[in-house]
Amino acid sequence: MTWQNIRLSGKFAIGFGLVLLLLTLVAGWSIWGVGNIVGNAKEVIAGNALRAEMIQREVDHLEWANEVNALLTNDQITKLEVQTDPHKCGFGKWYYGEGRQHAEALVPELKGVLAQLEEPHRDLHESAVIIGQTFRQADISLPKFIAEKETDHLAWANAILSVFAEDKTRINVQTDPHRCGLGKFLDSDKAKQAAASDSELARLFQKIQAPHERLHKSAVAIESNLTNRNKAYSIFQSQTLPALAETQDHLQQLKQRAEELVGGMQQASTIYATKTMPALQQVKTLLSSVIKTAGDNIMTDEEMLQAASGTRTGNIVLVAVALPLGIFFAWIIARGIIGPMKRSCAMIEEMEKGHLDMRLNLTRQDEIGQMAQSMDRFADSLQDEMVGSLQKLAASDLTFEIVPRDGQDAIRGALKQLGQDLNTLIAEIFTSGEQIASGSMQVADGSQSLSQGATESAASVEEITASMTELASQTVQNADNATQANQLVLQAKDAAEKGNQQMQDMVGAMAEINAAGKNISKIIKVIDEIAFQTNLLALNAAVEAARAGQHGKGFAVVAEEVRNLAARSAQAAKETAELIEGSVQKTANGTQIAGQTEIALKEIVTAVIKATDLVSEIAAASNEQSQGIGQINQGLNQIDQVTQQNTANAEESAAAAEELSAQAEQLRQMLSRFKLSEQVNMKRNNVAKPSTTPSFIAHSELPAMQQPVQPTIALDDSEFGKY
Repeated sequence: MTWQNIRLSGKFAIGFGLVLLLLTLVAGWSIWGVGNIVGNAKEVIAGNALRAEMIQREVDHLEWANEVNALLTNDQITKLEVQTDPHKCGFGKWYYGEGRQHAEALVPELKGVLAQLEEPHRDLHESAVIIGQTFRQADISLPKFIAEKETDHLAWANAILSVFAEDKTRINVQTDPHRCGLGKFLDSDKAKQAAASDSELARLFQKIQAPHERLHKSAVAIESNLTNRNKAYSIFQSQTLPALAETQDHLQQLKQRAEELVGGMQQASTIYATKTMPALQQVKTLLSSVIKTAGDNIMTDEEMLQAASGTRTGNIVLVAVALPLGIFFAWIIARGIIGPMKRSCAMIEEMEKGHLDMRLNLTRQDEIGQMAQSMDRFADSLQDEMVGSLQKLAASDLTFEIVPRDGQDAIRGALKQLGQDLNTLIAEIFTSGEQIASGSMQVADGSQSLSQGATESAASVEEITASMTELASQTVQNADNATQANQLVLQAKDAAEKGNQQMQDMVGAMAEINAAGKNISKIIKVIDEIAFQTNLLALNAAVEAARAGQHGKGFAVVAEEVRNLAARSAQAAKETAELIEGSVQKTANGTQIAGQTEIALKEIVTAVIKATDLVSEIAAASNEQSQGIGQINQGLNQIDQVTQQNTANAEESAAAAEELSAQAEQLRQMLSRFKLSEQVNMKRNNVAKPSTTPSFIAHSELPAMQQPVQPTIALDDSEFGKY
């Protein structure tokens, strides 16, 4: 059958069928393309959320490490208050919860990297537990201060002893136990703070107060009895020296405890440098690997935009093909009937002018005749029932209803079908446009929120970098101070060793003086014996002179003078012997005290050597800490770069979503003049899902356009909830 033999209904069916087919292809392509856009948007959203989660967890662990470091560097912090359970920190909840499962389902390549994260993350938190158990807040200057107080009290006792050696009438020492250096410290807030941080220090502070008070009160008793030297010296021996020994013993215990606390601080710092920081660096490296792996396997914003552009291009191509084909088939159909239709043209022209009174009244039975009769009937029906419908159609009102005469009523059927198809098509386009607008607006809002969050994260990272730089500067300053302290301790050690040597020389000299005093005492005894013998000889001479009578008087006078001289010599020798014996006794006491002083100086030298070693270790630890902080600064700079890149990507996504929303608004404006039928509206109301975004508003005179006819894209707020 040739084209000329095809009935007009067939020709119209072919033409309109092809047009509807092309329209169906356009609609199908649009639905498929928008579905792909939604799927791609979900993947991009999930990828951005995963990257943001990993960046946030990395920042959380950096802040966690800063809090641990603050315990070691801030003397105001005495207790570690960070999360030590790797299952309860922010990353642990994500890692051992559904977050990790979703990430591995999204990107299976992450399973290996995430499995490697468990051990270093656990080691990181366990190192904090060890630090918390080892660390005790301590004053690194306390051991040196206590050693100085030991020396001060030895000097205090030596000043009292010099009163007896130099025969002074006044004691020039501090007698108030609350006003000496140790007493002021025990009453200070610094001592109270140290006692609050350690119960052992508190016990020793309490224990030393009684002997220390007795020590200073003994000086008051000595000074009040200086008129009686023996009693005053007895008080020194019975009260001062025992109280001094007990005070010195408690000071030694205090110094030992202070050194133990300082050692705990240093051990905690070593654990932080050798365990915490390496584990933190490994966690950071693996988190960066997670971000990189996710970026390599998840669609980017640019790829999503390219796919959306492909969908738009396909729609344009289909529309470009559908329009020429429709025009072509319309021309073919028109050309096949233009000859026999010339008479009908006049009627059509009249009808075109709005004159519906003209009739053809043809009796032909062919299709042209049937057409003429049909045209007459058509003119009748057109004038009676179809003009109103066409008027509504001309007014963009698709609510008109046409009832075909039978199943072969092509015009009425086509007009009815046209109305129904136009209702369905416009409703579907409305639905697609509304959902595209809703999705694009939510994508834009989410991208802007992500951009703002990334910007705030970048600002926070910059603030952290500035804080770490300042901390690095302070650490370098601490290292310099420790080096200077080391040099001062070395000088103190040399001075103590020199004092020890001089004290040894003084002990030797006093021993020689003691020996010389004993020899002089022996000589005085010989002189005393000679005086005694001289006295006897003078007495005998006086007896012989008495016997000689007058001739022995002169000799008797001389003998008497000799006897008197011998008596005075004996008295002088006795007094000299008493003075020398007292000097020898005092020299022996001085030798004993000098020996005790020599022992104390040796202990001071030993303590200074230990302090030198501790200060050297502090300087080395400070240098290592400075290097670690430098590495942290490098990591923060890398985080800052990644955050800025995420911000740029989110802004590009927001711009693309805003462009898509603008196109959907333009489509809404184009279709807003159509009004759909009540039947279609009821169908749309029965099947449409509620939407939280504004729907398209139809013509102001026909408010029936409230819901889509049939949702072709199942979208609601939950599809974009991850934003």
